[in-house]
Amino acid sequence: MTDKESMTQEQWTSKTTLINGWFANHPDWMTDNIELVAVPQLIEAGDKKPESRDSLYAAIRTCFADITDKPFRTGRGSTMPDAVLIARDGLLTTYHSAMVTLFNDNEAVRTLEMRHGKSGGGNYTEAIEFADDKTASRRQVLNKAYSDFTKGNDAQYLWNGESPVVIVNNSSQEEE
Repeated sequence: MTDKESMTQEQWTSKTTLINGWFANHPDWMTDNIELVAVPQLIEAGDKKPESRDSLYAAIRTCFADITDKPFRTGRGSTMPDAVLIARDGLLTTYHSAMVTLFNDNEAVRTLEMRHGKSGGGNYTEAIEFADDKTASRRQVLNKAYSDFTKGNDAQYLWNGESPVVIVNNSSQEEE
């Protein structure tokens, strides 16, 4: 063992919870991302050999190198609990796929949906670009709704972080 502290059980559990959540939210991963085939075995090895977790986690991250929606916290990371991240990301994955299909299958959407002026304006030219943009805005809505819920804010939208995701519109409740 090196002088560096090995990954704690809590850290390993958090990381593998997010990874397993990613797999649950991507049931076609074996078809779409064959490079991930070793990840379940790497997780199993880390469960059995705690002293090797740092190296195994590095190998797992390498397997996800080309995946756009990796299950890793980046930067300072989110303060959301793992279960909330999994619920949010699962919904956003489904939403993204639906937006790709909508764009590809609907000429009216391709004709009428425009980029924001700050992004150069004009029509979207690719389904992925359209879906990425729409998904990013929904991610912000979910993040804010959860944040406002946890802070007890009186906000228009609230989400308690549970799955299935149900966003409560407070403004409609106040009108009743």
